[in-house]
Amino acid sequence: MGYALFNVSLTLGWLVLLYRRRDPAYHRLRRACLLAHVGAQPVFLLFPTAPPRALDGFVDTLSEVSGFDLEHPLLVRLYNPVAAMPSLHVAFAVVTGVAIAEGSES
Repeated sequence: MGYALFNVSLTLGWLVLLYRRRDPAYHRLRRACLLAHVGAQPVFLLFPTAPPRALDGFVDTLSEVSGFDLEHPLLVRLYNPVAAMPSLHVAFAVVTGVAIAEGSES
């Protein structure tokens, strides 16, 4: 749930904020997100890995506690449910964090 709520909304929100302010950092963040996504695709194709929840007998406590159904048809259309590595949510968190740090006044 935190991924959908914070990671995606923070990245998109920061992009929208930079775009509306006509900040040159918008282009850097957009390019960095695109490069992270495109750069991960060969790894997904050449070295496919599965998430732990795909193991027999594995109990996905996060899904049980949050009620967040990772197999929901709409959600499956937005992400690859069997790709585990590289972890794009970490890449987007780092890229967005750097962009926010660069844009903040100390």
